Amino acid sequence: MTAKNWAVYFAGDGRLGNRIHSIVEIGGAAFIFLVGLLLLSASLTGGA
Repeated sequence: MTAKNWAVYFAGDGRLGNRIHSIVEIGGAAFIFLVGLLLLSASLTGGA
């Protein structure tokens, strides 16, 4: 949340700010999704 606010603050409130806001949100969601897949695959294969 804080990193997103900093990025939007430095980019401004215009089109670039909106683009950075979207990129940060999508990137964060993708990261959480990948971590979830990694944990799921580890649990299904019996990994530690």
